[in-house]
Amino acid sequence: MVGYGVGPLFLSPISEVPFIGRTAPYIICLLLFCALQLPTAACNHIAPFLVLRFLAGFVGSPPLATGGASLADIFYPNKLPYAMGIYGVSASAAPSLAPVVAAFAIQETGDWTWPFWEMFFASLFTLVLLSFSLPETSKDTILLRKAARLRKITGNDKLRALSEIQQAHLSVSEALFDALIRPITMTFTEPIIIAVNLYNGLIYAVMYSFFKSFPLVYGEGGYGWNLGVSSLPFLGLVVGEGLGVGGYALWNWYVSPLLHPQMELISGTNSNQCLSRPKANSYPKSDFQ
Repeated sequence: MVGYGVGPLFLSPISEVPFIGRTAPYIICLLLFCALQLPTAACNHIAPFLVLRFLAGFVGSPPLATGGASLADIFYPNKLPYAMGIYGVSASAAPSLAPVVAAFAIQETGDWTWPFWEMFFASLFTLVLLSFSLPETSKDTILLRKAARLRKITGNDKLRALSEIQQAHLSVSEALFDALIRPITMTFTEPIIIAVNLYNGLIYAVMYSFFKSFPLVYGEGGYGWNLGVSSLPFLGLVVGEGLGVGGYALWNWYVSPLLHPQMELISGTNSNQCLSRPKANSYPKSDFQ
């Protein structure tokens, strides 16, 4: 959990650097996460086990923090809440489903390392799939690469993307340092970010306390259920998360437009503008020059 909480402060901001983008951190961190499952499964001592679990949480954290930015790159503002809701359920339902899968695997095999082998095969499959199918979504990175291609094709070195113009005075190390230091500074200086972080910390603390309390209540020391069956109450968290997001989607689709019709009009206008075909030479100079 420490690595899971600290990792986004260092790994997610680099996805905002135009010459890196979002796809590369996803793939590289997933590769490291997949590789770390092998020594973890073979570990027999607590000290290296804790170190490996910290590293796995550290490199596995960027998708949870950067996923919202990737969705914002793809979806229109009026559709983004639904995508964020589905993504949020997938991110929070996984810790609820994992104890169920792990408990039955350990119960059937008698080997506590089986959950790590399951994570290895699942992450390996995901790594292969995303390596060939995950596109770049960052606008700045796409425009940066497009400018580089156009310079190579046309020989016109004056073609520059906006991000190149804005960061022309920065070296690579300075651009990385700026991207890394800004979220850390905002974390400790912006009251609203501090409040949101504290709220999220409380929610995570409550949710993860269930992983300790449920086995005590339903396991051999409580109701006496076996390892696999005593993990089934975790599925209640998945049901609750699904009902919560489903209720929000219904509210946002049916009720919110009735209460705030002007927001629906603005949202629809923006979507129509985004869907309309751009005219020739109408690309804004603020994005590409």
